[in-house]
Amino acid sequence: KGIQEEKNFCSMLTDTTSDQDIVVSPELQISKEEYERWSKEIDFVTFPAHVLKSINQIRQAIKNVAVTDSNECHDVYVSDRRWKKAVNLLRTSAFVHGRRKTDLSDIVVLAYCLWNEPVECAVVREVVTDSLFAAVNRRRAQLQQRVAKAVRMKRAAEALKESRQQARPEDAN
Repeated sequence: KGIQEEKNFCSMLTDTTSDQDIVVSPELQISKEEYERWSKEIDFVTFPAHVLKSINQIRQAIKNVAVTDSNECHDVYVSDRRWKKAVNLLRTSAFVHGRRKTDLSDIVVLAYCLWNEPVECAVVREVVTDSLFAAVNRRRAQLQQRVAKAVRMKRAAEALKESRQQARPEDAN
């Protein structure tokens, strides 16, 4: 939303205070020991199979995307080294949210670190978003199948019960 008041916006634009001049209170600062401990703990955050599957789907999808209106296919190159760094961001995301395993919510971070050229930004974001919804849609389809099966079984049980109630005693023999 940004700064609403024009006066405050102009003040912000003309302010010459550098980030180095900003003083962070000691209770908000992260100590070197804390940083080192967190770094070690982040290394132990794990990746469930469904998260790795989503990452691989994204990796494959960005190799052949249309980045302009011309529908010309383009390979968004991401080095293995950058993938490694991106995955560490996912671990960090899980860690700061108090989790020991990554989940699909952490995948959103990839939309901001996989593109190289500004024209690739939107298409990479779309690929990442589609990947997230693909997992949700797969789960929804599984649940729909389970519900449909449960409904069929319930109807069959009700039909069997009804036919037994309507059966004549001599038919039972």
